[in-house]
Amino acid sequence: MAFWTPSDKPKVKKVKEEGCKVTLAIEVPPNKAEEAIHNAFIQIQARAALPGFRPGKAPLPLIQQQFAEQARQKAFDQLIQQVIPQAFQELSVQPVSIPTIHSVAWLAGKPLSFQVDVECPPKFKIKEYKKISLHKKEHIPSEMDLEQRLKEIQESNARLEISSSEQVSKDHFVVVDYEGTLDSKPIEGGKGESELIDMSSPQTIAGLAEGILNAKRGETREIPVDMQGKKAIFKVTVKEIKSKKVPALDAEFCKDLGFESLEALKKKIKEVMEQEAKEKAKQEVRRQIEEHLLQHNTLPVPPSLVEAQQGQLLKRLKNQLGNRDIPEKDLENLKNRLKNQAEKEIRLSYILRAISDEEKIQPGDEDFQNELNTNLQKVSAEDQKGQIQNFFKEHKSEVLAMIRERKVMEYLEANAKII
Repeated sequence: MAFWTPSDKPKVKKVKEEGCKVTLAIEVPPNKAEEAIHNAFIQIQARAALPGFRPGKAPLPLIQQQFAEQARQKAFDQLIQQVIPQAFQELSVQPVSIPTIHSVAWLAGKPLSFQVDVECPPKFKIKEYKKISLHKKEHIPSEMDLEQRLKEIQESNARLEISSSEQVSKDHFVVVDYEGTLDSKPIEGGKGESELIDMSSPQTIAGLAEGILNAKRGETREIPVDMQGKKAIFKVTVKEIKSKKVPALDAEFCKDLGFESLEALKKKIKEVMEQEAKEKAKQEVRRQIEEHLLQHNTLPVPPSLVEAQQGQLLKRLKNQLGNRDIPEKDLENLKNRLKNQAEKEIRLSYILRAISDEEKIQPGDEDFQNELNTNLQKVSAEDQKGQIQNFFKEHKSEVLAMIRERKVMEYLEANAKII
């Protein structure tokens, strides 16, 4: 690190602060700027290979003549790496983004001056976080809820069987071959073989299901379909007619699911539903706390963090959609909605951190180890345990931040007013 005496120490001052953006003005004394250029020439000379000279042996005047611009840029890069961190420390600036340098002025024999824009955490005083009024209601699953869940389990274990009926009805599933034409030309993507149609559900091709209603097994029909204001024709052949068979709720079905009796199955379902209800109530309480905090604590947030979070949300959504392309007309609206969500998430993270600082809620090594142990207990395979241990080792700060946030939420709920 360079040594700076009080006399040649860079001059730094904060010239502007707007939201989370801070602008600093920095001036490096002429002697230090000149010294940096001299050092750059020496460093270039040590590696330069010029015709007629061995590498590193070219005369300094020749180096100064041929590498003036490179030396100047090298000196500038080295100076900003030294003085910008010192400026941040001197003015107690905590950057959360990469600094942007502009307004550079550097004439021979003059100071090097420039300005730095950087984003910083917001400055605010946390408000209205104690004794938050919460509506806490835990749903107790009823017998009707239990019966509905049983029906859902039956439906999810249903299977298709060939129907004894010779004609297609609205409660059938039909296997068809189809081919569409528009103006006597094949429609791109308008051909399918052995496609399964649920006659009771809306279809991608409007009118297709209605067109094969009452058709017989093996029958071929030409069905007119409206496509973008034009009449297309779909030639459809009914290959098979199937019916959905829902298993009976009997002892055999329960045994297939791994339960000795219907009562044992109902007991397990009830336990699961009660746990789901508790989790739902917990999430609802958290939602109320978050909305209250956001409503009573307005603060700017660093745009770069919002942009990064927006990118993460979009990436997560695309993964959920199987990385399918999102139409351009929908993408812009989606990005705007995700930007609002990202801004709220970043703002909430600063609010929760402020509460943790105010109430001295800071997780320690014991909390970290307990979190690791809890996650290790959820898996049995050694390779999975190893992956978890590596993740915790490489992301300790993120894990501690997650634990801190959870502890803050627990504190807020414990100190809330339940109404």
